[in-house]
Amino acid sequence: MRGTVLKRGDNWSIKYELPRGANGERRSKMQVGGRTKREAQAALTKVLAEIDQGTYSEPVRETMAQFMDRWLKDCAPGRVSERTLFRYAELNRVHILPALGGIAVQSLRAPHLQALYADRLERGRVDGHGGLSPQSVLHIHRLLHEVLEQAVRWRVLSRNPADDVDPPRVRRQEMKTWNAEQITVALEAAEGQWIYLPILLALTTGMRSGEILALQWGDVDFNRASLVCRRSACAVNNRASTPVIYKQPKSGHGRKITLPSSLVEALLAQQSKQQKECALLGREPLSTDFVTGDPDGSGLAPHELTGRFRRFLRAAGKDAALPVVRFHDLRHSHATLLLTIDTNPKVVSERLGHSDVRLTLNTYSHVLPAMQDEAAKKLEPFFRKAPKPIRLESAG
Repeated sequence: MRGTVLKRGDNWSIKYELPRGANGERRSKMQVGGRTKREAQAALTKVLAEIDQGTYSEPVRETMAQFMDRWLKDCAPGRVSERTLFRYAELNRVHILPALGGIAVQSLRAPHLQALYADRLERGRVDGHGGLSPQSVLHIHRLLHEVLEQAVRWRVLSRNPADDVDPPRVRRQEMKTWNAEQITVALEAAEGQWIYLPILLALTTGMRSGEILALQWGDVDFNRASLVCRRSACAVNNRASTPVIYKQPKSGHGRKITLPSSLVEALLAQQSKQQKECALLGREPLSTDFVTGDPDGSGLAPHELTGRFRRFLRAAGKDAALPVVRFHDLRHSHATLLLTIDTNPKVVSERLGHSDVRLTLNTYSHVLPAMQDEAAKKLEPFFRKAPKPIRLESAG
């Protein structure tokens, strides 16, 4: 017997002879072949060819800890950002390794994963007080699914056990936005403060906080009243010592956003202010200076913007009835406002940088019923017929 394929449960394995040992003893090996007989036969042919050519190496039985370490080193770099890679490593260290690290990859089953998710929902918080949110556990599931899918491609597993697990269901939280009146109140309260321009940029362009912080003067075209969103500021983690990095959009190119005149005026005022500050420092203003940055041309970290916005809301809340929202919700406010004034969803999608207009429509589906009602009203004049005059019968 040089090699054969065997049906094992729902999958197929391959068994083959290895070169004889040092003492001349016969040796054989059995490993995962594939989900179908054809896949197993192809895997067996490949292994036998490697044995004949002297390039065969015996599969190593890895634990999840060993495999996760190999995956993070070999697979993640180059495919994800530094920040995402840090997050993967953190999820692995804090949540995955303590529960699954000692289990062999080939022995991992769906119940192991289901037990991990249940445990994290009950007592997964790092501070020891309660469990993780369903969204956080879903992040763990998605990471494990991707890792185990790689194990299938490398033929360490015949199928992905994460396919057989029911991850937590995440309820969509009600979106918080500011209406037109609240926007006016917020801008009046922020006038004269540093936070005014970031708030105005978010509300009038729909840019994300990282995109606003990464905006440079070379990205702004005053003649055409537009800007190009080319990069986003982010930090690997939220520690103050972590340097800010600037990453390109996932699409590989920037998006152009047309600006209202009020924003153009605010940007011109900000540019004039920065030029005066540069003169005091004895340096020339540059096109690479950040629009919302410091006088020396350096930019701010995302957590600094978040902190300043929270402090603004606390102060503004004392004098005005201003709902507390996240800075990211200003982007939602921009989109919601545009849709309520009948802006084409395709245009809204382009301003937000969504890859597909369907994402825009799904995200802001709460606006659609009102738009449907308005559309029906606008159609009415085209189909309402004028009443026909009543013809009177002549007597006699």
